[in-house]
Amino acid sequence: MNKRILLAALSLISLPAFAIDITVDNNPGAVADFSSLQDAINASNEGDRIIIAGSPTNYGTSALYVANGDGSFTMKNNLTIVGVGYLRDANSVPANASGINAAAAFGLTLGATTGNRNLNGLTVIGCDITPNLAGNNSNLLFDRCYVRGFQYLGNETNANFTRCYFVNALALRDSSNCSVTSSIIGGLILEDSSVASHCVIRGDSLVTVEGIVVVDATSSLSNCIIDARSTQAQTYPPVFNGSCTHTIGIGNAQLPTGGGNLDNQAIADVVLDAGSLDAKWALAVGSPAKDAASDTTDIGAFGSASPYLLSGLTGAPTITRFLVPAIASPTTGLSVEVDIEQPSN
Repeated sequence: MNKRILLAALSLISLPAFAIDITVDNNPGAVADFSSLQDAINASNEGDRIIIAGSPTNYGTSALYVANGDGSFTMKNNLTIVGVGYLRDANSVPANASGINAAAAFGLTLGATTGNRNLNGLTVIGCDITPNLAGNNSNLLFDRCYVRGFQYLGNETNANFTRCYFVNALALRDSSNCSVTSSIIGGLILEDSSVASHCVIRGDSLVTVEGIVVVDATSSLSNCIIDARSTQAQTYPPVFNGSCTHTIGIGNAQLPTGGGNLDNQAIADVVLDAGSLDAKWALAVGSPAKDAASDTTDIGAFGSASPYLLSGLTGAPTITRFLVPAIASPTTGLSVEVDIEQPSN
């Protein structure tokens, strides 16, 4: 082999692999690359996108891991996992051609049990997840997800939640560069320079004995709506040792004075308080939250440049029908019919 051919061969070897889309659907008779989320992850490479169909069957509590041989599992770095959103029936989102209107649900535990197995890079969009962020992971993004369980971050770096619905509370603490934006949350702890903006804090989940909302001296909360009418809020009112600005309190949230804050508001004056779990937090007509945020958008989850979306719908395409004739003509070839559902963002 001459030098020119050798250099060409080495150049081809060094070319990066192209990122691809991998589809997963565990519904009976579905057409997809895999029926198992685990198998899809096993077959993926860094940078790939895994698109999961909605299903009444959970994709598994250990579906996101690749075995290490010692009983523990780790995710591959820099994957994107995309579902179809949540609360679809509640917000009158049409079912697919098979009549399925469920979310893509799975459990997710990230954190090393032995050795250096910490994740660097994961994006999860439009899924119903039960995460456990066990520590030492970095560059995590959860967008438009339905988040179950009490989320307590530990030793995470650059973990961010946006446009999510939290069934319970979220604690951003013992971590660095973490934030939650445009989300609806049961209760909230902000510590260690964490940031919350454009959120609704329902105050129906007791997060600590200090209060339903805790902001330490290093952290900041802005452009939020805090519902302080619950028994938890009465017994453990919010604690603000850090910055709290342009925030509206329903009931007695005991907000700091000034800074664009407005306390002791009636719920009917601020939000719709009717409809689905997330739609009820859209602003009422004439709400004092309208155009009152620090960025001149609306206070609350439905404000900001990237607002909360009902049901967390994503733009990922879904194949809803795939018809292949049993017989092909020698002259016309094989005629295949495909229906694709493409939600809008």
